[in-house]
Amino acid sequence: MQLLIEHILLNKYLKRINKVDKERCPACRASSETVRHFLLECPGYAHKRWILEKHLNKRQKSLTLENLLGDMEAVVPLIKFIITSLRFSQDT
Repeated sequence: MQLLIEHILLNKYLKRINKVDKERCPACRASSETVRHFLLECPGYAHKRWILEKHLNKRQKSLTLENLLGDMEAVVPLIKFIITSLRFSQDT
């Protein structure tokens, strides 16, 4: 749900609530860290994102926010991606 409403601890949201100074992505430093950037675009997570893409390709679906956030069968691979990204670990 947090991904859908974009109230998740990514820098774009954290900047909006004055918890960080910049909304720049910590993994690539190039873009605003939005849900779309984190899940689909960031080159820093490209290798880990491959698992999501592989899962969706098996189901003949493309890697889109709609497919990731709207398909119940994408939930487990999406959670695995989030965990392996380490983006929300205590050490980051």
